[in-house]
Amino acid sequence: MPKFDPILILQEIATRDNAEWSQFFGLLPDPDPVLKKLVDGGGRILEELTADGHLASVIATRHSATLAKDYHWQPGRLEQKEPAPDAVKLVNWLAEDLERIDMPGLVAQIINAPLYGYTPIELIWERGDGRMRLKDLRALPPGWFGFDSQTSEPRFLAKDNPWEGVPLPFAKFVLARHGATYDNPYGLRLLSRCFWPVTFKKGGVKFWIEFVEKFGGAFLTATYAPGTSEEEQRKLLQALINMRQNAVAVMPDGAKVEILSAGGSGADKIHETLKSAMDAEVSKVIGGQTLTSEVGDTGSYAAAKTHAGILELLQDADARLIKTTLEEISWIYTEINSPGTISPLLEWREEEDLQPKRTARDKDLSQVLQQSGLKLSRAYLIKAYNLDEDDLEEVPAANFAPPQFWDSGTIPAKTRSAFFREPWNDNEIENTRAIQGQAQLDEFCAALVERNGEALAGNEDSLLAIVAGAKSYDELMAGLLEAYPDLDSQKLADSLEGGILQASLLGRMIAGGRGKANG
Repeated sequence: MPKFDPILILQEIATRDNAEWSQFFGLLPDPDPVLKKLVDGGGRILEELTADGHLASVIATRHSATLAKDYHWQPGRLEQKEPAPDAVKLVNWLAEDLERIDMPGLVAQIINAPLYGYTPIELIWERGDGRMRLKDLRALPPGWFGFDSQTSEPRFLAKDNPWEGVPLPFAKFVLARHGATYDNPYGLRLLSRCFWPVTFKKGGVKFWIEFVEKFGGAFLTATYAPGTSEEEQRKLLQALINMRQNAVAVMPDGAKVEILSAGGSGADKIHETLKSAMDAEVSKVIGGQTLTSEVGDTGSYAAAKTHAGILELLQDADARLIKTTLEEISWIYTEINSPGTISPLLEWREEEDLQPKRTARDKDLSQVLQQSGLKLSRAYLIKAYNLDEDDLEEVPAANFAPPQFWDSGTIPAKTRSAFFREPWNDNEIENTRAIQGQAQLDEFCAALVERNGEALAGNEDSLLAIVAGAKSYDELMAGLLEAYPDLDSQKLADSLEGGILQASLLGRMIAGGRGKANG
């Protein structure tokens, strides 16, 4: 095995100073392949590109879902640990300061970082209430900044030092960057990749308009007999001009007039094809695909879903950029006001339409966990449903409400009387749980019969007897097939598949409850 040199291993070797091809002084030149070829280095050309209607539409499509997301701040804490009091106090301070700042406007500027490469943000501070408070978070033009050629650190291009710039002090600036590398700290600008498609499209549309002006309408031609004088020819031409303007004309005897159109030649499609091709390039640069902005005449449903999934991935990347940038601001806030405390964390609020799905899943999961002696934790409920600690209260056993099947006659009189005594003993609680589970199983069977419709009408008692007596799924199916030989077994299996699992879980719960009560 080769030996390592303890001196050399601590040295930096591949630096810009040691690279022959990159001897720079002051600021690192912007390596963008498009902007560096322009006469003025780009200037405000990227902003001017957004005046293109299609580009603006694609940007809005990519940003809309992310900008609609809501978030909240959580106190920093170690995994599986409660947050420390200092962390709770700190997150309250931060939330209070950010309430005075236009955060939606700041988020909209952060999400523009992929378009321009990076978004510089200055932190404006003020003293107050025994701490340093954030007065504002100000997004600034990227053109005001550059990067040191030796360290790649950002520098402000001050008026008195525009060539080398001035270093940025700690806790004053945060940069949201997209695709930044050691070689290119300026980041990957998506708008520069749209420069040529938008430029070509503008030129194509210009010529398209000229084409329409010249050939979009009817093109009149006239033929005259041999020997017609030049004077008569001029009169015939004037007659055509008058006819084009007024739709009527007087023609000399023997003249023949024809109406020609350029529409069938295919020339009218050239510019339209160019525009569509350039728009498609823009869609791929910004949105990663085309079908979410241009449906067109072709494309399958599966392809459309794939393209929509690509767009969602880009939107998720934008959300991570926002989270990373704001949490960096949170970390700086912590270092200024409470060093050593875990900094607040940003969490996205779950969309409302996803909550019912989560609720149904957690309900089924709770039933499965119960068989293993487990349950969903309080911390999980607070995190998953964005609850506060004050939203949950402990319910004493004495205040346990009787179940809905109280009047169904399912509970024996001896057990029913136990509900009116306080407190319950353990055996009574377990027995009641078991009876409640049996009642749920009975209600499930009744509902199962109802769902199977006319095919099973009038056979409730037989079906309940088969379900209650079966010890396994196979035994249940055999009993059903014996009772209903003409029934489609596959259809019945599909109908009962979900219900059998629930019945099994309820049965196990009943057995477990009785075992504990009798133990």
